[in-house]
Amino acid sequence: DILDVTNEIVKGNLDVVAAQNGKNEIADLSRNVDMVIQTFKRLISDMNSIIGDHVEGDIDAVMDVTSFEGEYRTVAEGVNEITASYVDSTIKILTAVQEIASSNFDVKLEQMPGKRKIANEAIDKVKDNLAKVSNELGDVIKSAAAGNLNDRVDTDMFTGDWAEIMGDVNSLLEAFVAPIR
Repeated sequence: DILDVTNEIVKGNLDVVAAQNGKNEIADLSRNVDMVIQTFKRLISDMNSIIGDHVEGDIDAVMDVTSFEGEYRTVAEGVNEITASYVDSTIKILTAVQEIASSNFDVKLEQMPGKRKIANEAIDKVKDNLAKVSNELGDVIKSAAAGNLNDRVDTDMFTGDWAEIMGDVNSLLEAFVAPIR
């Protein structure tokens, strides 16, 4: 009966059929419940479809909101809006990374909202580290060009692999300078 069907819908089970034959209010109601079930199924199917598309790399995939009405359309538009927001942020972040990879350490990533600001912090940290590397190497090279072969990179300014790389630069400088002394 219609009450059992609606109880299943409340539980999230959309594999039910409510339709009843007849020309009374209960039959009309059951047909409308079936239409609601079909709309929910279509909404869920479309959402799962764009999830799959995005997982596969089709970041332009959106729901066709024109096939929905009322609040169902509002939900579909909301899915498209949040998806577009994440795609937009991702593209901006990757564009900044591309600029940094092309040696543009002055690139500015617009301030990301909320918890997405971690991207700003990460980009700024990368830029700061690369700027420190560039400045330290530039200072040592300028000193060497001016005849001061005793200057070295301050490895204490760096951590992790950066410290190791800068230590290797100092070792390289020592290897060149040692025979001259």
